[in-house]
Amino acid sequence: MYSAIFGLVAPDGEEIGPLVETAILSQYLHEPTKFARIHYARWKQGEVDLVFLNQSLKVQGCAEVKWRDQHFGNLDILKNIFHFCRQTGLSEATITTKSKRGVKKSGDLTLHFVEAAVACFSIGAQILRCRTGSQDVVVGRSLFSVDSRTTHA
Repeated sequence: MYSAIFGLVAPDGEEIGPLVETAILSQYLHEPTKFARIHYARWKQGEVDLVFLNQSLKVQGCAEVKWRDQHFGNLDILKNIFHFCRQTGLSEATITTKSKRGVKKSGDLTLHFVEAAVACFSIGAQILRCRTGSQDVVVGRSLFSVDSRTTHA
């Protein structure tokens, strides 16, 4: 829709970051009960894009949506995720990338990296499976995970 209104977007243009965040967040709109428990965190020195709360409104997980790969090789860029996870007691977080996938540990924190396009697809596929009754939708890292049912749909 952005391109229809404003014109083409270059693959690495400054507009792409917010568009990727919107694409991932919009997948959750298909499951309104879960969408109501997705928030963001912002404080004076930083922010985290997605914060997942459980039914008791306690932090269950978090994700940082990126459209670049540089943080995969330089975890120092992710200081906001580290800060948020320390403050909330989380032991893992998910970060989307442009083209990198993997798991990295830093101290007590496990970081799950997944391509933004795969995360978008995975969220939609899991919500679809929920709608057909073959799986319950959960929020957090598991929605970004890649399994054989998601990648070979």
